[in-house]
Amino acid sequence: MKHKKQLYINIVLLILAAFFTFFSNGRWSFAFAAWMFPIFILRFTRKQKPLKGYIIVAIILSVCSQLAFLRFSSYNPKSFLFYLPALLGFLYGGAFLLDRLLYYKYRGFIATLIFPLAYTSIDYIYASLSPMGSTGALGYSQYRILPLVQLVSITGLWGLTFLITWFGSTVTYIWDNLDNKNQIKKAILIYGTIISLVFVYGGIRLIKIPKKGTVRIAGIHTYDLRNSEGKQYWKAAEDDWEYFREITKELQDKTFEATIREARAGAKIVLWSEVLPIVAKEDESKLLKKAKSIAREENIYLLMSLFSEHQDTKEKDENKLIMVDPHGDIVLSHYKFGGNFIEGTVKGDGNIHTVDTPYGKISGVICWDQDFPRIIRQAGQKNVDIMLAPTADWREIDPLHTIVGYFRAVENGYSLFRQSINGLSLATDPKGNIIASMDHCQSSEWVTVAQVPINGVKTIYSGIGDVFAWISIIALILMIVLRKKYHKKDVY
Repeated sequence: MKHKKQLYINIVLLILAAFFTFFSNGRWSFAFAAWMFPIFILRFTRKQKPLKGYIIVAIILSVCSQLAFLRFSSYNPKSFLFYLPALLGFLYGGAFLLDRLLYYKYRGFIATLIFPLAYTSIDYIYASLSPMGSTGALGYSQYRILPLVQLVSITGLWGLTFLITWFGSTVTYIWDNLDNKNQIKKAILIYGTIISLVFVYGGIRLIKIPKKGTVRIAGIHTYDLRNSEGKQYWKAAEDDWEYFREITKELQDKTFEATIREARAGAKIVLWSEVLPIVAKEDESKLLKKAKSIAREENIYLLMSLFSEHQDTKEKDENKLIMVDPHGDIVLSHYKFGGNFIEGTVKGDGNIHTVDTPYGKISGVICWDQDFPRIIRQAGQKNVDIMLAPTADWREIDPLHTIVGYFRAVENGYSLFRQSINGLSLATDPKGNIIASMDHCQSSEWVTVAQVPINGVKTIYSGIGDVFAWISIIALILMIVLRKKYHKKDVY
């Protein structure tokens, strides 16, 4: 009878775990769910044999992750990348396995640190080594809670991951010690103090400071990347090169017209989305000549995200930024470095380039580049005031991929202007306050306009980098090495 009762309890725990796991991250994420799912999994795994618990939990994480991130990595079910979210379930299941193996080797509240240290370490190591970058990291789920998000200005994304998972471990510890009031009080006092300090810091940081001023920025795109209009460009490039040159010239002219319109409406900086314009490599010089002329005549900074297509398929296409100043000079160029292993384009060097303007120090990166916190940190080190980020997304990653760039802005203390084709465009200040947004899928006119602050703020994270993540890794290793036998018999 006791065994049957425990079976029912385990089933309920796993159902709740699956529910909250599904909503903890991905397309339908809710901040609250990320704090809840570890509670039910830890409650289950700490009463199971280690390997059995790991296999069951890894399967649940794998299925939930695959569904929550469906079509995020790839549209093609025949591609390995399509199933990457499922494979990550087995990776992150390792954090629960480590907790199970070590939890009963330690006495008292210190045991609650094992799980958050393990999860944070896995989160960081995967994000650092994966060519996919940090998208999907647990901390991104908290983007709606602005005072909490301010923590990343110190610890980077990894402090959020630790705080979320430590909550689950702490609640489970309290659950295990319901008959010990002293342990409960101790747990609530320690964790409650830490989380309170985090919110106090966030609240103080969000207090408005005097601004140097703002600059009007307009972001535009002029076609739908994924409907029949958008697909015709790529098909023409394969089937009829001269026709491809003709129709992309029409697209370029349409984009220049929109640029002039926004400039005359008051924009001092005009930003085009990623893969806008598409241009045949042999026509690139003509396009740049016209761009220089318009920037000079309209007295604007013009940032283009050119996709230069080669007729010779042996040559790699180029996905790059070109910024022209009001004098008609090219003052910034940048090749995309994120995701090139999939796109097959020329890979950038990963250096963040800047240009000094009357509107502060400006930089630019392209879409997937923002998924790499360690590289984007250069912007904070170089005191960038405004980051311009043209992107190309699709419905399944809207708004999740926009959130990635949002966190980079808070980490490094710059204003962000992200113009997306087929996704969510966003303008924020250096602390993550949203100034303007435009969702491609819900708009008939694909223009984003905002008065963007021209003064960035210095952050601790831009100075110390991923120190918190490394502390987590070192602390976890020490807990593995220094583990001791627990006086009670292991429970399962």
